[in-house]
This record gives sequence, structure tokens and C-alpha cells, in this order.
Amino acid sequence: MRRSASCGNTDYFHFAVSLRIPTIGLFTRHDTDNWLPKGTPWVQILQGVKGQQLSIEEFNSKIDTLLHFTGVKYSGLTRGAGTDGA
Repeated sequence: MRRSASCGNTDYFHFAVSLRIPTIGLFTRHDTDNWLPKGTPWVQILQGVKGQQLSIEEFNSKIDTLLHFTGVKYSGLTRGAGTDGA
């Protein structure tokens, strides 16, 4: 993807959605449905619980869905990506 966004439920998120930028929205399970955009295949939502880690697999799944929408191939993130393995 040439451009994409990962944002919380903020003005930045809603701005990216309005510009049709492939976006992953990071929400809590307490955010009500009226904040979630409808009919926007370029948007994926992750709803978590404050203080709990998000699984890499779940995040990759959302990226895969966005990339399928945009027609881009992606190999996914792996645990420890960007480290020297030590």
C-alpha cells in the first residue's frame, strides 16, 4: 500500500476514512457502534480491551483484508520483526 493508516478513534481516523485511505481503526470494546463507519470496505476495525495485547495474527488478518481490497500482496508481520533475534 502506498498509504495507509492505523489510528485510534480520533479525528485522524475519521479523516483518513473520509479520504478513503485504507485504515485500521483501533477502538475499545466500549466504543459504541455509532463511531464505527458503515459501508467502508477500505476500513478494518479492531476492538480491544485497555491493557491487553492485540494478537499479531488478528492485526495481520486486518491488513490482509485491506490489501485484498487494494489488490496488494503482503507477507504479514511476525513476532520479533525488526529485531536481530537476540
